[in-house]
Amino acid sequence: MIGLVESVVGTWQFSVSPGFWVDLSEMDSVCSHKAPNRLQVLQEGTVLELADDPRDLYQYIVILQEPNAAELYLPDGSIISGSWTMLYDQGLIVETPSSRLYANFKHTLKPSFSSLETLEELEESSYEAFTSVCSETMVGIVQQADGSFACFLGQKLDRIVTESDEEV
Repeated sequence: MIGLVESVVGTWQFSVSPGFWVDLSEMDSVCSHKAPNRLQVLQEGTVLELADDPRDLYQYIVILQEPNAAELYLPDGSIISGSWTMLYDQGLIVETPSSRLYANFKHTLKPSFSSLETLEELEESSYEAFTSVCSETMVGIVQQADGSFACFLGQKLDRIVTESDEEV
């Protein structure tokens, strides 16, 4: 099994919403800056989406390099240099002079833990109930320098061994 940093370094695609518009009452996908600490529980096979039409999203190509350099290739052709770090082994933070992007790595609930009774028994330490997918993110937050927010999803394009049942 490769190390977590090695599974995160590489080329990612970030799909960014044009603003914060995700309806929390209608979506399984939650951009949580409006609902801090809300637990996102996903069944295996859940597809996260930020828009009904993917053409409504901005697509950034993000290259993460060791030890912590990040390059964001924006839709208008500009390139922004920044840095990246991991928040423990749970999330990814990318910072540039104009924005900060944060998302947790995706994790899905294993089918054997999906009953209502089992869900109510889950705790922070219930690692055995989840499959970690470090090549994808949950719905994350984009905070612009002007104070505006948006949501994003990240997916690693140059995938290597990334799925793990290990504690993440």
